Amino acid sequence: MKVWLLKEGEPLPSDNSGDRLFRMGMLAEELAKKGHEVIWWSSTFNHTKKQYRHKEDKQISIAHNYKLELIHSISYKGNISLRRVIHQTHTAKKFARRARQLPRPDLIFCAMPTIDLAYEAAKLGTEYNIPVVLDIRDLWPDIYADYFPAPLKNIVKFMSSFSRRTLSQACNQAYAITGLTTEYLNWGINYANRLQSSWDRVFPLGYKTITYDDKQLEDGISFFEQQGIASDDFIACFFGQIGYAVDLDTVLQAAELTRENKRIKYVLCGTGEKLEGLKAKAKGLSNVYFPGWVDANQIQALMRISKVGIIPYKQSKNYEMNLPNKFAEYLSGALPMLLSVRGIMKETCEANQCGHYYENEIDLANYLYELELNESVRQEMSKNSKKLFDNHFKAEKIYDEISNYLVQIVDNHKAEIKSTALLASK
Repeated sequence: MKVWLLKEGEPLPSDNSGDRLFRMGMLAEELAKKGHEVIWWSSTFNHTKKQYRHKEDKQISIAHNYKLELIHSISYKGNISLRRVIHQTHTAKKFARRARQLPRPDLIFCAMPTIDLAYEAAKLGTEYNIPVVLDIRDLWPDIYADYFPAPLKNIVKFMSSFSRRTLSQACNQAYAITGLTTEYLNWGINYANRLQSSWDRVFPLGYKTITYDDKQLEDGISFFEQQGIASDDFIACFFGQIGYAVDLDTVLQAAELTRENKRIKYVLCGTGEKLEGLKAKAKGLSNVYFPGWVDANQIQALMRISKVGIIPYKQSKNYEMNLPNKFAEYLSGALPMLLSVRGIMKETCEANQCGHYYENEIDLANYLYELELNESVRQEMSKNSKKLFDNHFKAEKIYDEISNYLVQIVDNHKAEIKSTALLASK
């Protein structure tokens, strides 16, 4: 099977940066391992680091049956910015032109967002009779208004009407829709304005556990020890994009409330638009650490020495309806979770007794005090986290299922073409 994968914004296997691969990267590896021909379309611009990988369009061979097609477009500094909108539109248009110059694939698996790439993929699929599967990852454009102050929300919603029509066309033309949760899948089907078909499926985000040797873990732990973070501290960790989607102000307020407890420490890793402002607010809080960007080895080391993981997302249906990367990642590290979002994450944590929902800084501080004082309770929650991960979020199982599912779609589509041809010949 020849398959094209469309997703920008994720780490690439060619980055050599120590970053772990996300959903599309793990799926690409699984497909290539099974002998399929894989082309992953992405960008020369590194979304996380906000810097170019290459200065022009680039083709990179990862294996004899797996290559990257990287599209060059303008850079951007802010995740919410006009330059990012232009980048996405330009990237999609360049994909549409370049795609028509290459041999056609048997299937296109396209992540949504971006809306522009989803639209161009669906359009290409309709034009050349290629099955296109849209994988709903975020609720663009419905969540755009969440990132703007109240006086601007209605204006943003009005301006998003074109994006909604574009997404509706893409979903309607897609052969099938997949989602991270049932709620995400239903959202995509609603945009398609049709009933659910047997090919519409739910595939959660999976996390791939990597075994590191003792030396690698020691190096990772040493990285944090050099910053004054001891492995016997009661560490509440976070690692990810420090931007508009997260509420770390509440975490800093909880740190203020717990500052008299010298064991409780907050280790907040990552980069983003809000980092410098948060550092300024945390000045004087000796229990808060901002190590910056950390690689996969350091993340594993941090999870090993942490006692809880914080999921500090702002209240948004994007997270109310989702089990994001961070959720599966903390579960893989057997970490109890303290989360700020109602919805499916809260319900899953409560049902499996592996986390607590906090509404404000007082809740967060109280839960940290409670777990620091009751290690047996924390350990039981830790066991529950690991059990939930093993049963539902192992990457090896999930991406094996997705790859098999894509093969079934190709086989079914070929059978449909053959059946249509036979009917036409009678």
